[in-house]
Amino acid sequence: MPAASRGGKQGKCFAAQVIDGANIKRCKYQAVQISGGASIRRTQMTFSLKSPAFGDGGRIPAKYTPDEDDLSPPLEWSDPPVGTKSFALVVEDPDAPSGTFHHWGLYNIMGERTLLPEGIGHGAKTNAKTDAKTKTERLGKGINDFGEPRYHGPAPPKGHGTHHYHFKLAALDVEALSRAPEMSVADIWKSAEKHMLGQAELIGIYSR
Repeated sequence: MPAASRGGKQGKCFAAQVIDGANIKRCKYQAVQISGGASIRRTQMTFSLKSPAFGDGGRIPAKYTPDEDDLSPPLEWSDPPVGTKSFALVVEDPDAPSGTFHHWGLYNIMGERTLLPEGIGHGAKTNAKTDAKTKTERLGKGINDFGEPRYHGPAPPKGHGTHHYHFKLAALDVEALSRAPEMSVADIWKSAEKHMLGQAELIGIYSR
């Protein structure tokens, strides 16, 4: 199958969308491989993060805060970069009175995952006898700025206005960011930046 090229050199390409029914191969950067000479339209896949519980820029429901159940919200992601072997997640509030406040962190999230269920922030349930069968990874836990190795939801001071909570998911080129069972949330992100292939972000708001 001949590859499309520029200047006589074979290129790599983004995923492309077929217009006239041609066979197409997903590539990485610009030129697109096709057969049959049909015209095509190239589209770049975007690594994205979302939650069924709230939209990007939307208000975080109270059940995901200490005002109610303080559960971690469900999260879903799609189209991570090619070569992703694991993920790391942090949640931070840059509007806190004392500066950026870290609420949650997880790392060593296996590359096959596409979601985190509601409530997982209170501790992933793992079992050495069943993990191999269910392919449930042993998640590394971030120590938040409350000093807790778990999720602690939005808790802005009353009357302090709207706070923005950044859920940041890093796609990494390593299967394990650290073998340590716990790290500070700030250190998770510092370590992740050294292995980052891409980043997706979801922002929720909350006020009291």
